[in-house]
Amino acid sequence: MNSVTKYIALLIITCFCVAGNAQHRQGMPLSNKGPQNVVKYNLLGTIAYRNIPIYYERAIYGRMAISAGFGYKIPTKVGGAYGAAIKNIVEKVGGEANFGKIKGFSVTPELKFYFSEKGAPKGFYIAPYFRYSRYRLNMAASGTNPTDKVYYDADVAFQYESIGGGIQLGAQWLINDIFAIDWFFFGPGYINHNLSVDVTSNVVSSAKWQEWETDFEADVATEVAALPLIGGFLDNFEADAKHNGFIANMPFGFVNWRFGVSLGYSF
Repeated sequence: MNSVTKYIALLIITCFCVAGNAQHRQGMPLSNKGPQNVVKYNLLGTIAYRNIPIYYERAIYGRMAISAGFGYKIPTKVGGAYGAAIKNIVEKVGGEANFGKIKGFSVTPELKFYFSEKGAPKGFYIAPYFRYSRYRLNMAASGTNPTDKVYYDADVAFQYESIGGGIQLGAQWLINDIFAIDWFFFGPGYINHNLSVDVTSNVVSSAKWQEWETDFEADVATEVAALPLIGGFLDNFEADAKHNGFIANMPFGFVNWRFGVSLGYSF
């Protein structure tokens, strides 16, 4: 665990302690009048990231509530700078890339403390949160190397994982105790990421691969260095050989910002 992650963990523990102490001092009842449950959907997540984010929140004690979020990634074709970089690498060795679709999920549990005297789940709140996500993309590549006219084929599995947490500030309104609006506007955190690539090929374990490897790695370095967000983390790239292929990992971490608006139903 690096120093930034330790500070995040300490901040989350501090929030738990402060929330619990304030709860005790206020003498809030075990349950409040009105809705105790909220089911919500974040439309912005679908528009921006083609995810379907669903949240369930439950008031558990006075001003305290727990929330569990699950996001399903709508299978999507790869595109943009990342898709172009992969195609460029394959084309430089005389091949053609056939992509599958990106699939995956995310989970986001939270512990919410509401400042309102009405108690959970109404009003402004602070919430330590944890987040884990995993996405996968499969690709088939084949072609003839233009240098020595050797045919190759490869099956490539990309996997992206992230884990981390932070602190969320927001406000939730329950209109007529039925319609819910959750505006989470300030959610800094720190997320550790890892991008892994699992390659299986007819040439990777052969002597021919040793001739190609240097040029191939140079092509990868050029394309990855130009990518947004992760280009600066190329130095962390690690690769391990396996039978008829290799597995490469690129771990990196940076500050995350969480915000959005969820609409839902309270009961």
